Amino acid sequence: MQQPGRLALRQGLPSAAAVTIDVYGVRGARVRGLLRSEQVAGEHFVPLDGTDDRGHVLANGVYFARLEARGPGVRASLTRRFTLLRQSIRRCGLDTDAPARQAAAPGVDALAALQVSHR
Repeated sequence: MQQPGRLALRQGLPSAAAVTIDVYGVRGARVRGLLRSEQVAGEHFVPLDGTDDRGHVLANGVYFARLEARGPGVRASLTRRFTLLRQSIRRCGLDTDAPARQAAAPGVDALAALQVSHR
């Protein structure tokens, strides 16, 4: 079986916050809990290995990453859609920002961004 391309969710926080990131299937069922932690201000990368909470490989398809951040000056709930394909993401033409990607997260083939701003 061919290894899928590596995917990371990029999140940016204007100040420290408690952050939760979960992945949901197209029918709304939660398939993976990615992050539950206190994060400092700045940009962070959370790897997504293409498996669910039980370690089973996720099927090709559309998924949603949901970020919730709570902290001083930060209260946000963001949802971003992404497509998971079991082939090289680079070959699919999704790797549009390779130089910036390489500098930010070496070895990551694609990024889905979740940006939080001050409220």
